Amino acid sequence: MFFLALGDVAWFILDLLGQEPFPSIADLLYILYYPLFGIGLLITPVERKTEKFTAMCDFCIISAAVATILWLFFLKPVILSGGSLIEVLVSAIYIIGDFIVLFILIDFIMNKIGLVKSRAINIFLAGIIILLLSDLLFSYGEFHGLYYSGCLIDLGWIIGYLLLAVSAIEFRLEDFETPVYSQKRAWVMEYFPDFFILSLFILFLFVLFNFNIKTSQSFAIAFLIILSFAVGRHHGTLLENRKLIEDLNAEKNRAELYLKIAAWGLIFLDDKGRIQYINRRGLEILEGSEDDVKGKSWFSNFVPADERLEREKKYFKHIKEAKKGYDITGKVITCKGNEKIMQMTAKPIYENGEFKGAIIAAEDMTKLYHIRRKLEESEKRYRSIFNTAPSIILSLGNDLKIQDCNRMVSTLGYKPNELIGKNINDILEDKIKEPTPGEYKVKKKDDSILYAKINFSKLEDEMIVVMEDITPLKESIREKELLLREIHHRVKNNLQIISSLLSIQERKTSDQNFKDILSSSKERIKSIALLHEQLYQSTDLANVKIKDYIKNLATKTLQAYPTDIQIETNIEDITLNIETSLPIGLIINELLTNTIKHANAKNVEIRLKKVNGNLKLHYKDDGKGLTKDEIQKSEGLGWKLIKSLTSQLGGKLTIKNKKGLDLMITFKELRYKKRY
Repeated sequence: MFFLALGDVAWFILDLLGQEPFPSIADLLYILYYPLFGIGLLITPVERKTEKFTAMCDFCIISAAVATILWLFFLKPVILSGGSLIEVLVSAIYIIGDFIVLFILIDFIMNKIGLVKSRAINIFLAGIIILLLSDLLFSYGEFHGLYYSGCLIDLGWIIGYLLLAVSAIEFRLEDFETPVYSQKRAWVMEYFPDFFILSLFILFLFVLFNFNIKTSQSFAIAFLIILSFAVGRHHGTLLENRKLIEDLNAEKNRAELYLKIAAWGLIFLDDKGRIQYINRRGLEILEGSEDDVKGKSWFSNFVPADERLEREKKYFKHIKEAKKGYDITGKVITCKGNEKIMQMTAKPIYENGEFKGAIIAAEDMTKLYHIRRKLEESEKRYRSIFNTAPSIILSLGNDLKIQDCNRMVSTLGYKPNELIGKNINDILEDKIKEPTPGEYKVKKKDDSILYAKINFSKLEDEMIVVMEDITPLKESIREKELLLREIHHRVKNNLQIISSLLSIQERKTSDQNFKDILSSSKERIKSIALLHEQLYQSTDLANVKIKDYIKNLATKTLQAYPTDIQIETNIEDITLNIETSLPIGLIINELLTNTIKHANAKNVEIRLKKVNGNLKLHYKDDGKGLTKDEIQKSEGLGWKLIKSLTSQLGGKLTIKNKKGLDLMITFKELRYKKRY
């Protein structure tokens, strides 16, 4: 366009100076315009929109028609006009250049840009086409002596340049971030080739009656070639249409297959509510064949009589009047007379604004409906049990927050809605991380404590907590513990009274043997009393901490018999029941008393260990000692009592013949025997 403008300026200057502007430098500048503008159109970064055979035929028809017209009315007369070779060559180049640019423009418009959405580009193309036509008309008028300065051809150039200026302004104003080119071709392009064929036929008639026979024959050949392209175009269109029909039929078959295998029943109703089509699933739901269903009124034949009027009125109100779909769950009567519950979605069908009917997608919900009813009944029973249960029941989420609770939370002073949303640790005295069944202290609303036995049951997305109030049981146990402690305390006191009586009797007698018997009996009673003292002072009333018991027993014995004997104890820290602890205490009392009175020992060692489920009592002193035979022949009550207590424990007595006494008793803890 720049070189075109330079050519105009050069032409104006040469004409102003009175020199002949043709041929001249102005023509060289004009000629440079054609290849540069054509190359610019070719390299425009717009992809080709169509590669179809018919599009190629259209392009060939238009190009051949334009070429025929240019040859007959423009190029041939110029070549045959005579004159200097340069003038003929320059004139021919002008016409060929216009033809090439027009040729590229036709390809650009038809096969590249399709439907242009840009005003700037549309105005620009219009301006270029007007300039090209003005150039061609100028060449034709110049050759036939019809052109004169200031005629309509000049107006065409002026309009063309004005359009180019307007397109430049529009280009600056237009937003090119939005898409400019459409994939769809303009509808006028479909008839564009037909317009050229018709125009060429009219020109052919004109040439036939106004030109010589030779020219007419040449034009007829060109017209025949163009008609051949037209026939090829229509043949290609027929093939494309046939392929389109095949694709549509295949799409129709696929659609019918989809309808047949659809999981939902699909029913098409016409504008009167009659069934026009029903798929296989729909027939299964209605328990009939296509002949039983097709053509029948949906509402008259398949909707219960008591619901018919209301549902038909609702259908036409939503589908025909409101032109929108709706959902409904209702009863239907099948071809076999069975009643079913169906969930349905109805959508209207309109074609060109005219109501054609509706499509209903339906599914049999009968089984689900009955299952839902059973679930509702089960839910009612569950809620009844839940609310009437005598224990506190909570439903927890995975975050241990209370989701639901029964009315028994009133035991804690709460209303059900007051606990929902709280964490269970908010009402537990002992906080938990992982739910573990057991006994817990539960805080009431008034901060008092309720003792509860809690069980946790894990479900998929919740945890059921059952709290059983054991506060009365705890109080009863506490009362019994107090009573048992009192009994042990009274037994211990009574034994001490007996011991005191024996002491009084011991002081009153002068017989030394009798005194020794009373003293030994008194120590045995003290060992028993010490056991009861150990029990009522302990937190566990059924078991004795044997380590503390033996140490206290040894200390009490040494206090009863002043001596310088050193006692070393090595007792394992275990608890034993009273059935086992009492014989052990009596055995140690007899052994220790015997050592103090008769063995002349300086050191005593007492050990009690648990080894492989057995208890081993090891007693050792550094006195004069006794052999096993001497112990067997002993007539003393002490050794008889030791052997009897060992037998009571089910144990084995072992004595080693070493310096001093070395005695081992191996036994197991006795089991409690019910006495009543």
